[in-house]
Amino acid sequence: KQWYQRRVRGMKARENRALSRKVTLIVGSQLLAWVPVLVATILSLAGREIASGFYEVVAIVLIPANAVLNPIFHSPSPRKRGSVSTSTTKSTAYTFPDTLEMPPLPAVTN
Repeated sequence: KQWYQRRVRGMKARENRALSRKVTLIVGSQLLAWVPVLVATILSLAGREIASGFYEVVAIVLIPANAVLNPIFHSPSPRKRGSVSTSTTKSTAYTFPDTLEMPPLPAVTN
């Protein structure tokens, strides 16, 4: 029983490390994309002149790159074969009804 508890504890520690790496990646990518915008906005409000090329780089490179990377960072990692799941929650999928019934439209009177 002890070997199993150590194995589960080790797996949880690995999962926690993987989760913390993922969260760090997500937060880091958000910071890289939005902190320059925040700083430029504050400087602009303070009366500083911001180069027009800065906004072009942010609008054409940083924000779209962040938008492309977000689904990759937020998607679940594929599980390795042979790993034991320690989660007790079950996933539930929503199923759509076969037919959608619309209520009758009210009669139009002139």
